[in-house]
Amino acid sequence: MPFGRPDAGHFLAQAIVCGVPAGVCAGIWAALGAAFLGLPWWSPLALYTTHMAGLSRRAVVAHSLVAAVIAGLVWLALLGMALGALWGLIAGVAAPRPASRRLMAGIGFIYGMLVFALVASTRTSLLPPPFARDLPEWVRAEALGVMGAVIGGWASEGQINH
Repeated sequence: MPFGRPDAGHFLAQAIVCGVPAGVCAGIWAALGAAFLGLPWWSPLALYTTHMAGLSRRAVVAHSLVAAVIAGLVWLALLGMALGALWGLIAGVAAPRPASRRLMAGIGFIYGMLVFALVASTRTSLLPPPFARDLPEWVRAEALGVMGAVIGGWASEGQINH
């Protein structure tokens, strides 16, 4: 069975672009998790203030709930693009070929969970701060798993046509 992708550059671009809907799907997962835990659905998404992981000296402040939720979704979309880039590099070289969308989504889910485990072992978080504050660890882990599954499944079948 061959491994990797012969169209590695195109696959990498697809994986990065698929990170945007993956971030939105992780946001939906977080909203559902919060609702089932008895919290307001927006609580893990509402990013009212941030220093952008130390990139900004002054705090960036959202002045309304809608702006805070949008800021949280943007964080997730950018995280999804970063995870998509890493997925594109790894799967572009090591993924089995040919592989079904279901298999690649499953491998992507495992990839997301492994990323969570690696990051959690350093006691840091890639997810927005409200995730860590409001959601239990298993919901956060599955949010990254959902991101990986969406990226793996959509990028593998070429859902984005250029």
